Amino acid sequence: MMTYTLEPRFALREPAPQFATPFFEPSVRSTGGLPPRTLARLMEHVDANLGAALTMTELAQLAGFSLSHFARCFRKSTGMPPHRYVKQRRVARAREMLVATNLPVAEIALALGFSDQSHFTRRFREVTGLPPAAYRFQSR
Repeated sequence: MMTYTLEPRFALREPAPQFATPFFEPSVRSTGGLPPRTLARLMEHVDANLGAALTMTELAQLAGFSLSHFARCFRKSTGMPPHRYVKQRRVARAREMLVATNLPVAEIALALGFSDQSHFTRRFREVTGLPPAAYRFQSR
């Protein structure tokens, strides 16, 4: 009579490989947020393109997610929706420009992607509580 020994077909000698796509990264599955590298890449993209028309579709494509999944993950990671993050980054840059330069408020508004000075003033006041000219005067 012959005896057979069963050898394992696949020996697990090293850990399973990590997948490169955000869907398989542990931080997405465990927390529901964006992977740290993806979030950092998005934040760098936003900061580099504040003067351009940033769409949520563009950001979702950059992250590699559908629009709704991206918005949910971004909010989970940052505590705010993507459009609010972009607005706050634009206002933060405007604060820097108001203090450091003598550019007219209208030029700063257009340089940061706002449609006009009125829209910029409304959004700036929402975030800071002051209109841009008063903020400039108070900060100098």
